[in-house]
Amino acid sequence: MKRNIYNKVIGCVVLATMLSGCYDDGVEGDSYYVFQGQTVGDYLDADGKYGEFSTILERAGMKGLMYAYGDYTCFAPTNEAIDRYVDSNYPGCTLETLPDSAVVALAKSHLIGVRYLTSDFSTGYLQKPNMYDRKVQVTIEKEFDAAINDSMTVFVLNDYSRIIQANDTVSNGVVHTIDRVLEQSSYVLPDYMQSKCETLGFTLFMEALKQTHLTDSILREKDESPGMLSRLAQYASNSEYTTEGNKVPPARKFGYTVLVEKDNLYKTVYDPQNMGKPVYTGDLQADLVSLFNYAKDIYDKVYPDDKGVYDDDYTHPKNPLNRFIAYHILDRNASYGDLVCSTPDWSVQEGGDFVEYYETMAGNLLRAQKVSLLGDGIYLNRCDDVNRADNRMDGVEVLPSGGSSTVNGNFQFLGSILSYNENVVKMLRSERIRIDTGILFPELVNNDIRLDPDGDMLWWHFPEGYFDDVRYDSQCDCKYNRWPQAQGTGTGAHYDLAAFRTDNMNFAGEYDVTLRLPAVPAGQYEIRIGYVCNIFMGIAQIYFGQNLSHMQPTGIPLNLGLIGSSAKVSMITDNALFDDIHNDMSNNVTGLTTITENDIALSNRQVNNFIQEYASSRGFNNSRLKDAIRELEDAFKVAQDNVWKGRNVGISAKNHHLADLAHHPTPAGLMASLVVQFLRIGTFVNKDGEWHFFIVETHLKDIKEILIPAVVTGILNWMAFVAEKKLNDHDLEVPRGLHHIIHLLASTPLLLEVVKCADNWFGHLVSDMGGSKNTAGGGMGIPGILISLLYEVASLPVLKDSGLPVFVNNLYEKQKIDLRHELPLYKAAGKQAIPVIFNELYIRIGYFISHLAGELASEKETINWAQVIPFRNRTVDRMLTIASMTFTVADTADAAIHAAIESGGNWVLFSGRFVTRFNYVGAGRAALSIVREVSKEKKEAQLIHEKMILSEAKAALFLKQLQAFKEQLDWKVSNYLAEDIEGFMAGFADMQQGLASGDSNLVIRGNVTIQKVLGREPQFTNQKEFDELMESDIPLVL
Repeated sequence: MKRNIYNKVIGCVVLATMLSGCYDDGVEGDSYYVFQGQTVGDYLDADGKYGEFSTILERAGMKGLMYAYGDYTCFAPTNEAIDRYVDSNYPGCTLETLPDSAVVALAKSHLIGVRYLTSDFSTGYLQKPNMYDRKVQVTIEKEFDAAINDSMTVFVLNDYSRIIQANDTVSNGVVHTIDRVLEQSSYVLPDYMQSKCETLGFTLFMEALKQTHLTDSILREKDESPGMLSRLAQYASNSEYTTEGNKVPPARKFGYTVLVEKDNLYKTVYDPQNMGKPVYTGDLQADLVSLFNYAKDIYDKVYPDDKGVYDDDYTHPKNPLNRFIAYHILDRNASYGDLVCSTPDWSVQEGGDFVEYYETMAGNLLRAQKVSLLGDGIYLNRCDDVNRADNRMDGVEVLPSGGSSTVNGNFQFLGSILSYNENVVKMLRSERIRIDTGILFPELVNNDIRLDPDGDMLWWHFPEGYFDDVRYDSQCDCKYNRWPQAQGTGTGAHYDLAAFRTDNMNFAGEYDVTLRLPAVPAGQYEIRIGYVCNIFMGIAQIYFGQNLSHMQPTGIPLNLGLIGSSAKVSMITDNALFDDIHNDMSNNVTGLTTITENDIALSNRQVNNFIQEYASSRGFNNSRLKDAIRELEDAFKVAQDNVWKGRNVGISAKNHHLADLAHHPTPAGLMASLVVQFLRIGTFVNKDGEWHFFIVETHLKDIKEILIPAVVTGILNWMAFVAEKKLNDHDLEVPRGLHHIIHLLASTPLLLEVVKCADNWFGHLVSDMGGSKNTAGGGMGIPGILISLLYEVASLPVLKDSGLPVFVNNLYEKQKIDLRHELPLYKAAGKQAIPVIFNELYIRIGYFISHLAGELASEKETINWAQVIPFRNRTVDRMLTIASMTFTVADTADAAIHAAIESGGNWVLFSGRFVTRFNYVGAGRAALSIVREVSKEKKEAQLIHEKMILSEAKAALFLKQLQAFKEQLDWKVSNYLAEDIEGFMAGFADMQQGLASGDSNLVIRGNVTIQKVLGREPQFTNQKEFDELMESDIPLVL
């Protein structure tokens, strides 16, 4: 971008004036002086302290460029800086004998093809690389200057070179004087790190990087395949892609960022297998084992299924040490300042901080946050959200200085140890992960395209194969732009197209695009796609899947020209950052009945997968959902499918699957299908509950398919009856079992036709589950089991006029509750059942343990298992009734309290919230317990009544027997026992009085008195003992 030098200089002078009282910039000659008429070359020639650098530029053939028109930044090393570099790296050489390669590297390393004033600097890399194709790293520091008794700003380049004189502006750029040469390595990143690891102190990390062979994965520099070079050349020669505002990347470069812990950090943690030993002691071989143990302790918890499986192979991607180191590697060359994009233009942030998400080489997500409360420092995997206080993490600080860069990447140091541990997984699962287009594709960062500062930039164009994770063909124009809200005055100033992080990808023409989404912790997610909508946008069908040949459509085609609030888009709007977080799948774990869009999308995918798998199992094409549906529709036709059309009976295309009983996945649906097949009559019920029977179109072929099996079955059964009759005539009877087998076999032709009809019925239902071939994945599917059964019940004559048929029809037709929408209901019911099942298990297990312990503690020889087993047990039933009622009361109170809080006094909203929180499974279990309890109490009351009647009958019989016994005793007493008359008389007196008063206990007492006089031991002494005797197996002896 060409800038007006004078406007820039005036702005800088004003800035310097405003800040002069606060601090000094710490560099000499910082006057932003404009050397009018001078070029960079003239400026260097005018001062002898740049003589050696001028000589180097001449030897490299680049001095002439410094006199030419353009816009350059020159970091000019002094003669002392050049001498120090040559003496250190090429001892004995002079400027004339310095190798040509070193001369070219020195010259190009200090020149950038755009103008950068220090006011453009921020900590990190400069956006544009130098002419040696390396990025210059800037560190901005504050130092106290005793001479001025104030702080000053210091600009350090590549960690060593300080700017000692800044912002000398000339006609074709700007010159900054530096005190050390900008050393630029020609090493690839792993070799460069190896050369620096001892000096900078990260030997253990480097050893682990080598032993895991992850060094092999960070070697690539540039895609020099003939195909890519050819396609880039073709794009560069296409005027459509190179007109003003349009650009084509000159190359396809690769890049990497390695996040490194120094050895001293590993001294602060210990080997979990040897707690007395720090991970780092200086013995690299022993320390590597300790680092493996440290990593294993973390990753065995995150990946329990892999525990111990890959421990012996450091190079395996699932080895704990490999995972630990790979989590430190990014597939892009991102400097400190590039790790978190912080443009304020139209950006959406959580809590005000800027956040980026990266997929590391380990296949795990890394969260980078620029923390405003900590001086805009960058922290990894930090969780300071008040809504998740239970998982607070300070995060790992990325140090703003100390790292270094090379030809294909850079490494940066960390302030603590980084790992993908259980808390990180929990954090990622509990937050919304907003991933910007520019982060999704590392090629945009590696090739200096993301957030291109050129205000006149309109489009970057990319040939097929430029992106690893995007697939499109040559008929599609893939392009990237940055159109911020408040930037740009040229052709690129499209304010209406401002997007998240101010950039977006665009696919034009005949597009069929596949994007790979980043790895996230395992689970179910609601995926939201942000797009720019205007009249120029097209219509897209969105698919998801893991197999490119088996992608599943999601919803109906999306018109990108419609805004989100359009009824045809039905975007769910966030009113605040966290207003609907509890509707997300990862947070809905408390048994709520809320059915989210994600639940429905998941059930759609499950149904669509089933359709394609069923089509494949029947030998049909299942490459796409619409192909599977089309072939199933052709293979499994039904005669009544369109017979309702033109009848004017209240049946339409929207509800005919519900009205046609043969489209119900129920036994009644199968029966209706058989009626169609064998009687050629379609059975329909409209929304008013009116039954209609239509004769379906019948051809000679249909009649043959019905009559031939029926006739053959009739003939075979007749022959079987004749054979049985002849046997009977000869007094030979066919056994009943054999009789049934014979007639079953004789009915095989007709039974096969029934099975064929059932198979056709099921196949046709499958073809209609996901809509028609024209609305694959959308449209109206078949009604689910619940809706079908409810509609069949509603269609009974007694309920015809109740309004229930209309209600059920509206659920299906207007609310679109088909089979796909019923599946989440089953899932929600299963979720609600978890606490109910736990409650029941708690009661039964508690009863079993307590009563078993009581039996074992007793002195009984055997255990009374009837009292221990918690089933068919009256006590347990009562306990369950009380527990389930208590659970339902508590759940109802919880639902009401939450609904009241969330509704804010709105009764309509209160009703909706209460309905979604109420546990229907728990209420149903309580109702079932109460019904069973009442039923058992009623039975017990009846049993007690019957026992009382029986006892009264037994007592009457007993009194009668006692009367006879008394008469016998009278005779015996008068003849043989005169001497015991007094005892007998007392007994008789009691019996007489008892008989007179109906007091059986008094009668029994008289009996006992008499028996004792006779020297006998009575079997009972009162009414209770008599009752127990009568109910026992002991015989009554009189």
